[in-house]
Amino acid sequence: MANSIAVWSDRQDVSSVKQDAVAEIELHFNYWNLLTQQGKSNLSLDIGIKFKNLSSELNVFLPINLPNNDAYLDLGERLKDKQEVVSAIFNENLVIDANNSRTDNYFIVSKSHASNDFFKWITDKPEICKLKNGTHLKFSPNKYTIGINEYGYLRFRIQIDGKNSDFLSTQIEPKDKILLSSEENIELIDFRVNEIRNLPVEICNKIANSVEIQKIHYFIIRNIDVEYLMSDRDYVRCRLLEGDNIWGEYVKGNKNRIDLDKMIIYQWTLQKENQKNQFTNFSKYKHTKKSYLMLLRSIFFIISFAVLANYITTTSLQIPNDFGYLDSLPFFVDGIELLRRGFQALFMLCLLAHLFWIGKFLAYKAKSLVCKIK
Repeated sequence: MANSIAVWSDRQDVSSVKQDAVAEIELHFNYWNLLTQQGKSNLSLDIGIKFKNLSSELNVFLPINLPNNDAYLDLGERLKDKQEVVSAIFNENLVIDANNSRTDNYFIVSKSHASNDFFKWITDKPEICKLKNGTHLKFSPNKYTIGINEYGYLRFRIQIDGKNSDFLSTQIEPKDKILLSSEENIELIDFRVNEIRNLPVEICNKIANSVEIQKIHYFIIRNIDVEYLMSDRDYVRCRLLEGDNIWGEYVKGNKNRIDLDKMIIYQWTLQKENQKNQFTNFSKYKHTKKSYLMLLRSIFFIISFAVLANYITTTSLQIPNDFGYLDSLPFFVDGIELLRRGFQALFMLCLLAHLFWIGKFLAYKAKSLVCKIK
């Protein structure tokens, strides 16, 4: 489903601030699909917003209805004393100011203890307004004593499940999967920010007078078994996720155990393209699912097919020849025999193919077991 996120803040009144105080917004998105050991998807979207010199509320529109308060999670509260994780997020050696790390609604992050290059990480929850066609989050930066040309930052997670699962992704399953010993599922990710054609009119009017978004850092994190196929623009880089020792604390809270050492992260950096503050990215992935249940299901259908073929050739196609009239139609008898042999050959081919897939499946499981032991 094609939906668009919206982020905006009303353009500042230049008469109320210094002339060199230019308002800026920079966005960070992390789109996670944490596959559990049972193969179930656990989708979530992390949104980070870095800003300065905003004179009005910072707004985020999500084209989904959050089912409950648990669907929104403030990540700042979780990370206010996790210096290693904060450094990993920005890929910089950052320091959390111990004197401010316990402040009620923000903590200070800087490049060194005495550095003037810092930002205030806000941990306060926004006002959450439920709309007919989505959810509106309202943040009020002005109440956090952020000075002119000082940066503020906030980061939160939206849990995506149930009827919201197609918010960013469209899953395409094979129509004949019931006959297959493995499934190749296609995932289409259509990521849009401030895309006018996908937003309510009232939101579009507000975006038109918004502070410009300068840059978007966009990450897609998928299991190592998920194959990247294409994107409408090349990713900047990809890498293996650093694993539980760093990101375990960041993603904790998932009810099912996740193996973070087997995740790949793809990164796009989207620069400002036009005055409309619109950003889009389309990408495609393939995930091959294998399980004992699929294997047994496939074997069951092959055996059923063999039984049916045998029944057709030995029972249903037997025609009485009490008066010997088939003796004058040898081509008919030969045709029946040829059909029977054809069914037998088809059965043998299917059986050999499934023996091959069984071998591959067992080798895959054995390799996974060896990796877990290591």
